This record gives sequence, structure tokens and C-alpha cells, in this order.
Amino acid sequence: MVDITKLATFAQSSPLPSWLATSKGDCVYANPALERLTGLDSNQLNQADWPSFLLEEDRVAAVASWQSSLAIGAPYRARVRMRGFSGVPATIELIAFGQKIGDGRELWLFAGLHVDSATQQQPQFEAQLQATLNVIPAYTWYAAPSGALTFVNERTADYLGLPKDHPLRLGIDIGGEWDAHIPLLHPDDREESRRIWSICLQTGSARESSIRIRNAEGGYRWFLTQVEPLRASDGTLLYWIGVNLDIDDAKRAENALRKSEKELREVVDTIPALIHTARPDGYIDYFNSRWLEYFGVTLDEVAGWNWIAVIHAEDVEGILTR
Repeated sequence: MVDITKLATFAQSSPLPSWLATSKGDCVYANPALERLTGLDSNQLNQADWPSFLLEEDRVAAVASWQSSLAIGAPYRARVRMRGFSGVPATIELIAFGQKIGDGRELWLFAGLHVDSATQQQPQFEAQLQATLNVIPAYTWYAAPSGALTFVNERTADYLGLPKDHPLRLGIDIGGEWDAHIPLLHPDDREESRRIWSICLQTGSARESSIRIRNAEGGYRWFLTQVEPLRASDGTLLYWIGVNLDIDDAKRAENALRKSEKELREVVDTIPALIHTARPDGYIDYFNSRWLEYFGVTLDEVAGWNWIAVIHAEDVEGILTR
């Protein structure tokens, strides 16, 4: 869990319009950059729901996308137009992450990147992007359009054990290859990760995958990696934005469960009886080896409802009824 004061400090220090909101959408903290953008003071902002910061035409789509993120617990990302104090709307790449705080509630940290004319203001835009990724309490990074990893935020750099002056901490493009990050991954995950990353670069589309990433001590943890293209208002690809979600505990529990199931089935195979298991809907998903040997079939041949083929025709209706 995260202390709410830490989240507020993240938002307060951000040069980008940022705020904290509940899972219902109520704004509970707005930073000075958001006040300057909207022309509203903190009291006005803290009494509003965050979709009201957007142009009315963008609210329905933004809220629908927000509800999807809440449903699956995934980071939120949307391109929206925000109300500007000058009357001119600002096009924003909005990014948000949910965090559990000390009292058990969930708060979402929002940060907005200005993308108007980003291709003409690349250094300033990079500074905005780096500042945003550094204040977000998650493992985040970005890569150049070529696919070369260019920047990792402080949390990621510390996890990897990178020196304080490492180019990836500073966002310095050293002209690396598109797959230069692969050695950071577990050897068993490298080939598949390279294949998925290649598809991203070829199609310009978002992807996600589960991989093991080496830490500073030389160990590995499982992460769910989500990557999406960030484009300027004219459609030009600016960067690939990545978020790594630590799923190591869940993955280890899943692997332990699979091991237990395998061991259980090995035991069941030694029992001198015909045994099967079924899902709640009646779909039979397992037959022990003695069952398969008795009928002279394979699991694929009788899985689901195909087992009916080995039952005497006069008995099928009664069995199905029961």
C-alpha cells in the first residue's frame, strides 16, 4: 500500500497537470499545473469529478475507457482535450495508475502530457514525458520509434541496478539496436519477447506479454509488460510507452498450483479405477490413464462431451439426464 501523502507529493512536484481521484472519479487533490491550465483554484477542482476537466465532447468516451480500466485494474490511458484557461483547449495524453492507500481505499494518480506540436518541441516533450514517468509509482519506460529502449524511470532503474549516470536514467539516445534490452530478460523468455516486440514495430500496435526481468542482485521476477505507441496529433509515432506490472507472487502461486495439479493427477493415475474430472458446466477435461487405456482412446478424442461415443446407446440418455 502507498501513503496518500506520497501520492500527493508526486503530483505536487510534477510540472504537468496532475491530480488524485477516487475510483468514483471524485478529485481529492489537484496540483498547481492543473490549476494554471484550467484557471480553477484547488477548492473548485477538489469539488469536481475529473471528467468535468475535459471538453464535453470528449467526456463520454473518456469515462467509458476509465470504467474499463477500473473493471480490470489496468492503467488508464486516453487522448483527450482539456479545458484551457485561455479558452483554447489543450490536447493531452492522459495516463493514470491506481494505488491502494493505507486505509484500504484506491486512489488514481493522473498525469497529462501535452502532445500538440510535440514533433516541433521534442526536447521539451521528452522532459515532460520523463517527469511524468518518474512520478508515477510504477515500473515505466519509453523507447524510440525504432524500438530502441531510451529511458527507464527511477523505480525501474533502481530495480535494474543502473548507475546514477547511466544513459537510460537520463533519456539519452545512444543509437541502440531495437532489441538491445533483450539481455535484461530471462534466457527462456528472450526469443518470444523478441518476436512480440518485432510485431509491435512492424504493425505499430499495442501488445502485452509476461516476462521475467533481471534485478540488481541477478535474480528474476515476473512482470506483465504492456506497451503502446504514443503519437503526436498528426499521427506521427513519437515513442513507445511501456508499463511493467509486477506479477511475480501471482505467477509463482499459479506455477505452484499447476505443480500440485500435476502431482495429484500422477497419483490418480495409479488408482485402480476409471476416474475423470469435469468443469462446473459438465465439460469433462480429464480422464486418468486407466480410463483411456480401457477404452483405447486419447484425451483429445473424448474430452468435452465426446466421451458419449464410448457409452452404449441405450445408456446415453439416462447418463446425460443424471
